[in-house]
Amino acid sequence: MTSFTRMRAGFAPRTRAFLYLTIRRKRYDAALAELPRFTGPTIVVGSAPNPTRPTGLDQSWGVVTVNASQITANDFGLGTPDLTVMRDAIMREDEHPQVVWAALAAKTTRHLVATIASPWDHGIEDYAKARGYLPDTVTELDRHIRGAVVVEMSGEYVVTVSSGISNGILAMLLALKLGAKPVVMAGFSVTPGWYFAPDRKGPRSHVSADLRVCRAVARRGLPVFASDAIFAEHSGLPLWTGRVATVAS
Repeated sequence: MTSFTRMRAGFAPRTRAFLYLTIRRKRYDAALAELPRFTGPTIVVGSAPNPTRPTGLDQSWGVVTVNASQITANDFGLGTPDLTVMRDAIMREDEHPQVVWAALAAKTTRHLVATIASPWDHGIEDYAKARGYLPDTVTELDRHIRGAVVVEMSGEYVVTVSSGISNGILAMLLALKLGAKPVVMAGFSVTPGWYFAPDRKGPRSHVSADLRVCRAVARRGLPVFASDAIFAEHSGLPLWTGRVATVAS
């Protein structure tokens, strides 16, 4: 056990994340330096049914997708995503991941972010390419880096080994961190059911963490909006009206 590991073991999770930001800042910065930058309005697309197309959306916007939500982005008339976030569990051979890969066959993304549970969970790039999904570049983010992103952008710490925020909320925070302003979320829900795989058993474990982070982002006045009225009501994020002038500076 390293001296850093021994030291951080006695601290609360949020404090451990701040320690990570300060002591391992070079590793944190190096991981995020691989990711694309955004300079204006950016849509983060989820897979919830019946998404509301944001007012003013056009080809000049940055595009961030989550798992198979590129299908929704294409329905909005958008092209190749600038950034796509996927969890390493997408490499499982059960039914849900295979539905995702079938939807993404012959598609691509400019940059794939793979959220990995441990340093040993590698290989998503080869796995994706073997199934016809061809990202230009790939970056893997472990739970420590993800936790640091969450703390820096929202002030909350909710990433653990077995639970945490959804990839969609991480995608929103990454877009903010990478310069997007405003960030408009479309196709999101905090209902407990699995909207992409309705036959999947059990609730989504990250709903409460997602709400915590969304409400923290709203309290901070960060430029994050919801295009869907129900998600805006549940999450506490302001509803997007297309008026960029309303974005906090």
